[in-house]
Amino acid sequence: MTIGAQCRAWPIGMIFLLAMSLAQADSRLGSDQVLELVARGDVLAATELVALHPELAEQEWLDIELERQDGRWIYELELLDAAGVVREYRYDARTGLSLGFEIED
Repeated sequence: MTIGAQCRAWPIGMIFLLAMSLAQADSRLGSDQVLELVARGDVLAATELVALHPELAEQEWLDIELERQDGRWIYELELLDAAGVVREYRYDARTGLSLGFEIED
């Protein structure tokens, strides 16, 4: 099931799942801290990122990380497309601006 289908079926559960995934991605952050970053506007919720980039909903999400790099929060998304290609996308977590992608081996 793609994240788009999950978001339509279980929006509250999906937000919780993404918060937990983000908390695990950076061991310094707990799920409450991630939710606080979203509430303060320091980072977009993953669902907001999908709203800005609807093509993300068409792919299978394998991993999501929230990292602090050079003074800003960066989302790193590992996604599997319909052709079986895995790409790692990077986004500015505050603005949603795409920072590019690379194809994983």
